Amino acid sequence: MRITNRIMQNNAMYNINQNKIKEDKYNTQMATNKKINRASEDPIVAIRALRLRSNVSELTQYYEKNSKDAESWLKVTEDALSTVTELLTGAIAQANKGANKELTTTDLSAIITEMSELADEYYATGNVDYGGRYVFTGYRTDTSLTFTDKTTLEYTDIHDGFNAADIDELVHITGVSGVDTNATPVTTEANIDRQALGRIRLSYDKLDEEDTADNTAANVTLKYRESFTVPATTSIKEQYDNGNPKTVQVSFTDGGTTEVFDVTLPEVVTEEGDDSTTYGTGFSLHRNSDGTFRLEKKSGADSQVVNISTNGAVYSSYKETSLQPQTATPAPAVITSTSSADEIDNVYKAAATSTDQTFWLNTDTGELILSESLRQKLVALEDLNNADSIEVTYNKSQWNKGDIRPENLFECTTPNPSDSTKKIHYNGGSYGHTMSYDVGYSQQIDVNTQASDVFTTDVKRSMDDLKSALSKLETLERTMAQIKANMEGETGTKLDELRTEYAAAQKAQAYLRQDVQDQLEHKITQMQKALDVANLAVTQNGMRSRRLELIQNRLQNQVTTFKTLQSDNEDIDMAETATNLMTAQTIYNASLQATGKISQNSLLDYV
Repeated sequence: MRITNRIMQNNAMYNINQNKIKEDKYNTQMATNKKINRASEDPIVAIRALRLRSNVSELTQYYEKNSKDAESWLKVTEDALSTVTELLTGAIAQANKGANKELTTTDLSAIITEMSELADEYYATGNVDYGGRYVFTGYRTDTSLTFTDKTTLEYTDIHDGFNAADIDELVHITGVSGVDTNATPVTTEANIDRQALGRIRLSYDKLDEEDTADNTAANVTLKYRESFTVPATTSIKEQYDNGNPKTVQVSFTDGGTTEVFDVTLPEVVTEEGDDSTTYGTGFSLHRNSDGTFRLEKKSGADSQVVNISTNGAVYSSYKETSLQPQTATPAPAVITSTSSADEIDNVYKAAATSTDQTFWLNTDTGELILSESLRQKLVALEDLNNADSIEVTYNKSQWNKGDIRPENLFECTTPNPSDSTKKIHYNGGSYGHTMSYDVGYSQQIDVNTQASDVFTTDVKRSMDDLKSALSKLETLERTMAQIKANMEGETGTKLDELRTEYAAAQKAQAYLRQDVQDQLEHKITQMQKALDVANLAVTQNGMRSRRLELIQNRLQNQVTTFKTLQSDNEDIDMAETATNLMTAQTIYNASLQATGKISQNSLLDYV
């Protein structure tokens, strides 16, 4: 084969260019620290790089953003819960201090004032937020746990639940209002009496008052519940295509009667309401806003109720009896903020002597005063599965600063601010309000602690009890001081009347002082219950934090592992690439020199 100078030059140029390409490749790798810059250079490395980058990006999102945000949320909650436990511990310490019977009324006033301030801070802590989002109100992160100012907002059908253990004793001293500084008319010791009655203390005071002729409160209903002889069960007979139950057979026994009937459930619950179909012996089906169902048959004041969950199973069943305040002349059925002292005394006297299963309502203090017969009935009720054995429904529109918003704890209804023709129905404050963060592949962690898991209205209501009892005692003692002052210089009949008045006042004082003492001792137990609830919330939050810590450690290791794999796949070995670059530069220079020598010779040199 004949090799010409042109062929040699072309080959030399090609080789020089190839050497230059290699030098440029290694030079680019040194500058970018990457093995390839285009997918075409090595498709396998490119595909693997895309996958690893995606993995690293997801893990980084989980570790540096999601888990850190979750950690911050849990930390804010932990700090708030720590404050709550400190406040309740302080309140218990003050109550223990107040249990000393040697304390003066001034001492008691200081102790109760301190406890009240601790209670105010307890509720204020519930409004803690993280990044502008309130942490204890579930999905309603733009709404505070408590009312931050005195306001008017209508809430109707607030469902306040209790059990037999919640029935406590209410002490009322009748005749105290008759103690007068001038003994006109004269109040004797016989006029002073102590009434100890059963009570249901509602979660709120200052209830809405019904303005009716007989002074009754039709918007307040007391319901007590008892188990069926054989609790209700269901069996699914037919299902929808999506797996939801379509037809279920319900069966239970109440007394000597057994009920067995089929119920057709809707495939999807889109809104709350009642079905027009009647089942069994007169049961109606109510669709709840949370997707559950309530079967109920009413007969006067009595009802049979079966509550069915979204999967068709029974989660509670019972027979329910409804009561409303009854009028007992001369006592009204309802004590309001305008009721006279005599009217209030008459209520307690009527309750103490009544043989009926009835109750009286004090809308001002938020209390149900029970007849002895009703008290015995309620304290004998057994606890139910997934339901309160006692429930009181009522309305309230006037709210003070620090009152917990009812939607955070109770089932209730309030007007829709955007549509006056509709109402918003809250399902009890907790259903569906669990906030979760994605912190890994198919891994979530709950970060929020809900209000119902920490806070209770009992703390504020206990302070109301103490302040009310103390106020009565202080008022009486001021009256006694004035009576004693009026006795100076008096003689004869007037002095005897004042002494009789003072003796009656002393009897009332002894009763009231003992009531304050008993309440302080009782509040120790109530505050301890609230502390136990808070401590449980602390434990649950700590368990979530510990789990998140373990997840973060694993994520950190995964991020490190995948970044190492990404680096091994994409990044160059700097020392090896530097050597290759130097070699490529040497080869390129050598090729230039060789080509130069070849190019120096031509045919003209031999002519």
